[in-house]
Amino acid sequence: MISVPYGRDVPRAMVELLEHHARAAGLSLAALEVIGASLDHVESFIVASEDGRGDDFARGLGLLPPLDNVGRARWQAERLFS
Repeated sequence: MISVPYGRDVPRAMVELLEHHARAAGLSLAALEVIGASLDHVESFIVASEDGRGDDFARGLGLLPPLDNVGRARWQAERLFS
């Protein structure tokens, strides 16, 4: 079983809600780990997701590629070659 380390201040109930929204958004485990490291990020992502803006929140943290083709290509190249 895969385990993601969460911040010590993140309650279990919020972890479950975070994982639910992360699955719905198609986030990677690495993205989940970044968001889950901070209670502030967890709360903000959950609120954004419930408002239909979870992808925008993750994109703002650099966890999802930009929507435009050039930005997406640069994002993918940076992930591959850095």
